Amino acid sequence: MQNRRRDDLRTGVVLTATLFAIMTLAHTDAAAHLRKHRHADSRALYSRRAPALPSRGVTDTRDPSPVVVGRLGVVTVDNVPINAGREQYGRLLSRVSKGANLTITGQEGEYYAVMMIDHSIGFIAKDKVDLLDYELTADVTTMGGAGPKGQALVQAAMQYLNVVPYRWGGTTMSGIDCSGFVRAVYGTQGMTLPRTAAEQVGLGYDVPLSDISKWQAGDRMYFQFHHSYIDHTAMYIGNGYFIHSHIDGGVTVTKVSDPSYWAHLVAVRRSPELLGDAQFASTTPRAPDTEASQAQ
Repeated sequence: MQNRRRDDLRTGVVLTATLFAIMTLAHTDAAAHLRKHRHADSRALYSRRAPALPSRGVTDTRDPSPVVVGRLGVVTVDNVPINAGREQYGRLLSRVSKGANLTITGQEGEYYAVMMIDHSIGFIAKDKVDLLDYELTADVTTMGGAGPKGQALVQAAMQYLNVVPYRWGGTTMSGIDCSGFVRAVYGTQGMTLPRTAAEQVGLGYDVPLSDISKWQAGDRMYFQFHHSYIDHTAMYIGNGYFIHSHIDGGVTVTKVSDPSYWAHLVAVRRSPELLGDAQFASTTPRAPDTEASQAQ
């Protein structure tokens, strides 16, 4: 009797181990199959990016077909959902407000594919987004018509886009004001600027306000809205757009021709470190305003 029980127990162990091995192999094959199809879906999405969102503007003379990472879009209504793809059950990823900037990487039917903060892909209804004439490319020398230094500044600035809120006097990723933002972005490239906009405007070379064709990505823009001194600053990113930390929406992108900003633009400055990126410089920097500013 004991021998029979031992044999039955041994047989049960063998059967259990065999069943476990079969289940493991099946699970592994299913996971591999799922990964394969997800990878294929991802490739299909990205392979449609270029024809879906044709390039406008600057191209790299060394490479006639720069790789487009994404195109900026702006949300046109409030409280718009961004959902995951079908393979992730379309769950809600985020809700965005009117005026928010998004990096559009492609399109799928009636939806745009959106690059999320963690670099995953979400989907938003096309009729809730206007595309801007500004593309992000894998090669920094193709963006905004500037050289590597200026475009390194653009890439650093984009890390703040729609992520960091405005905070008066703020200097960190938890909250930052306009001059703190420009100063922080320049600091990533070892370029030091004073703390306030009124102090920053005194540094660098004067770029003609009336000829935007002479502007390059990385140039600093200064505005005079409510005071007799400079009270707002931004950074030009090329193709007629600038990035700044705004009191109403945090770090965002705005068109240079926006009347509410263009009417108050009083200076554009180029730091000496950027002179090697483009063949332009005035003979002398413009003198700073004499009146001191608070942190703006």
